[in-house]
Amino acid sequence: MPETSIILATYNNLYETTIPCMDSIFQHTENEDYEVIVVDNNSSDGTSTYLTERARREPRLRCVLNTVNRGFAGGNNDGIRVASGSVLVLLN
Repeated sequence: MPETSIILATYNNLYETTIPCMDSIFQHTENEDYEVIVVDNNSSDGTSTYLTERARREPRLRCVLNTVNRGFAGGNNDGIRVASGSVLVLLN
């Protein structure tokens, strides 16, 4: 069980924000005891497909794929529900 859960809610900003943010986390986080949870709020830009494929290669990546846009607060709450860490980090 990871100590820290990093949660990122996203909607239609795969290339502008989501990928660069995930890349930065995975490249610069020295402590290995974490998970990254990305909550896709029903994006139409291919986010869910990208996240599903990347999660197969990144053991620390977990995805929540919403069928409706639940907004920033709802997306964060969805990520919190599946988080395993005792420390939660919500990214905006």
